[in-house]
Amino acid sequence: MSYRTVAPDEEYLKRHKNLSDALLEQGPELVFIGDSITARLGTTPMLNSRFGEEFRPGMFAIGGDSMQNVLWRVENGPLAQVKPKAIVLLIGTNNVSKYTDDEITKGIEKIIQTLHKQSPDTQIVLMGIFPRGKSIQNNSGYETIKKINTNLAGFAEKTNKVVFLDIGDRLVQADGTISEEMMPDLLHVAPIGLDIWAEAARPVLDGIFHP
Repeated sequence: MSYRTVAPDEEYLKRHKNLSDALLEQGPELVFIGDSITARLGTTPMLNSRFGEEFRPGMFAIGGDSMQNVLWRVENGPLAQVKPKAIVLLIGTNNVSKYTDDEITKGIEKIIQTLHKQSPDTQIVLMGIFPRGKSIQNNSGYETIKKINTNLAGFAEKTNKVVFLDIGDRLVQADGTISEEMMPDLLHVAPIGLDIWAEAARPVLDGIFHP
């Protein structure tokens, strides 16, 4: 399979340029990359509030992105110049219904390899793909996600400067259901879920920034 997207349209290129220009201007030490789930972490003040302004966080996420879109944006973006100390990467949910777990795993691995070519010293916090739907029981999409996350955990374990972080169990109730409070549209986590994400990520980031 091809891991590259078709040529972006004019509106997408504009959004990509705006994000790229912002990163170059801000020079963040921590960059968040992903799709709309990541984009909902919000503006720089919101990132500062959740993760801590000492990390100087910046956003590089576009709603609707697949792993192919992210690969294109990494290859055509400013990360080689910014060279952040850490990147938090969450991507793949928009590929789940179209590709196999193995194809998605390889696509995400390709993104990480490309990131490290551009910025070899950057530590990557690789997020497990979040569960989605009303329940993880009898959910074929979730079964694919579980396989991908297992693969990614193994990849991170043997890859330098990659830490795998899976918070899926914190988003799901004991009976396997996902509450409307946590995921109102069955895909995007609500602010309570974003807070859980930040709470889980901060110790990992502390370990990177203050070893």
